[in-house]
Amino acid sequence: MDDKVIITCALTGGMTVPAQSPAIPITADQIVEDGLRAAEAGASVLHIHVREEATGRPVADLDLFADVLSRLKQQTDAVLQPTTGGGRGMTIIERGSIVPRFRPEMATLNAGSFNFGLYPILQRDLPFQEWEVDYLEGTRDYIFKNTFADVTYLKGLMDEAGTRPEIEIYDVGHLFNLRQLIKEGVLSTPFNLQFVLGVLGANMVEPDQLIHMLRTAERLFGAGNFTWSAAGVGYPGE
Repeated sequence: MDDKVIITCALTGGMTVPAQSPAIPITADQIVEDGLRAAEAGASVLHIHVREEATGRPVADLDLFADVLSRLKQQTDAVLQPTTGGGRGMTIIERGSIVPRFRPEMATLNAGSFNFGLYPILQRDLPFQEWEVDYLEGTRDYIFKNTFADVTYLKGLMDEAGTRPEIEIYDVGHLFNLRQLIKEGVLSTPFNLQFVLGVLGANMVEPDQLIHMLRTAERLFGAGNFTWSAAGVGYPGE
């Protein structure tokens, strides 16, 4: 295999809470510092969320994004990939606002809706803040909404900005969503797929699940018409 391996580092994410680990960067300074360390260690792509600095809550604050993105751009040549996934409770307008404002090289594009359950984390004996309990418990009744209209809207923003999408695939049905969007002219190959494993409500971290999604993508789109990566999130043992 001659293709080079590209490592993406998600610096802080939007579906973890500070009580889970003191290593989660919260402030803009911490996120930038970790981004530079990740790039120095070999990461070619930096996936970026931001957080409210007083509490650590995930937010879509464009001023915070501006601070983090501008400083990273000045200090590293890694590809900067801000999220359009955002965090629980954000609207599609909030999630997409990052694209026209900053016109990033890449941004995430989630391919379908699904349950996104983080509430089992509360089983852990951790010093949760009050907002963290509400945030996690709220995912018991949370659907990560990515309708066909949402995907079309975000892809339009990316087309206007010249931003390349990384298409997030959490379940095999999302690949069939892509096939439909190709028929509608919203998407075209070649594209980059990221298979995300471990979210309660979608595919768990099992090799068979990854292989099934990869083989399905090859059948639907042709093996030479996409690149792919894999990410593991969530707590399947809980």
